[in-house]
Amino acid sequence: MQEIVQRENLFRDTTILDPTETVLAMDKLSWMLIDSDFALRALPILSLHEYIATDILQSYFYSFRAKVLKAISLSHIGFINEAYQYLQKCFKEKDMPIPWLKPSEMVKR
Repeated sequence: MQEIVQRENLFRDTTILDPTETVLAMDKLSWMLIDSDFALRALPILSLHEYIATDILQSYFYSFRAKVLKAISLSHIGFINEAYQYLQKCFKEKDMPIPWLKPSEMVKR
């Protein structure tokens, strides 16, 4: 993503692009693709969705939701074993954002 836009940081400036709205739009789009039997085409969107939710928003809710959607998409494609392992990783809370590692608002100012 950084290679695409090198001059501007899209996700840090909220006037350009709101990360929460982006995650919600990706969520809706991926559900539509999964329901239309295009689960394979939903996987890149879900990977970007997971990246934004985990690393940029650092939201536990959206990160967990992205991982579960990715597992659903994998199971629709036929990768049942990978979907099961992915769900186990979710329930063991691996690769989830840690909210207490975020810098405080006072540090940002």
